[in-house]
Amino acid sequence: YEINDPRYGRRTYVDYADISQNLVNATVAAEDHTFWSNNGIDFQGILRAAFTNVQKQGVIEGASTITQQLIKRQFFLDQPRTLQVKAEEAVLASGIAQQLPKWKVMEMYLNVIYYGELNYGAEAAAQDFFGLQPRCTNNHCIPAAGQLDLAQASLLAGLPQLPSYYDPITDKSAALARQTTVLDSMVQLYMIT
Repeated sequence: YEINDPRYGRRTYVDYADISQNLVNATVAAEDHTFWSNNGIDFQGILRAAFTNVQKQGVIEGASTITQQLIKRQFFLDQPRTLQVKAEEAVLASGIAQQLPKWKVMEMYLNVIYYGELNYGAEAAAQDFFGLQPRCTNNHCIPAAGQLDLAQASLLAGLPQLPSYYDPITDKSAALARQTTVLDSMVQLYMIT
């Protein structure tokens, strides 16, 4: 039996070294192309998003980095999305980027981000959506998040943007369309051919 608190969902923390590189790459492709080189804030992304949003006369594109999304999830989740809150997120994201190595930020992000269906973090999502379980041999365990292949990782990486909309259980076609977008982005970033 599995007992879940509906307020907090399922979650299991996994170390960065035990997370599939497919998921790390797919997450960067889906959420923050400049993750490995930015300082927690992507100023070009902000300008690009602002230009697109003005051009389309609505909020079409966001510019939050993975670091900013981590800060938002940890400290500002229930706050209204005001300019002041976004500015505070940016300041904290910049500070975190100076204090922690990028791999640690990615580890933290992949362990707290919401994937839908009460799954918080990659381990819960890998177990729930794909039925993967930790594999243990000789006193070493490979968590479910470490077993994700490219197809599974690219599907999961697309979910955090709109977990309910891209939910593969309720709307498989939307989830697969988002997965294709993630895979295309991975090709553009030379992560895959």
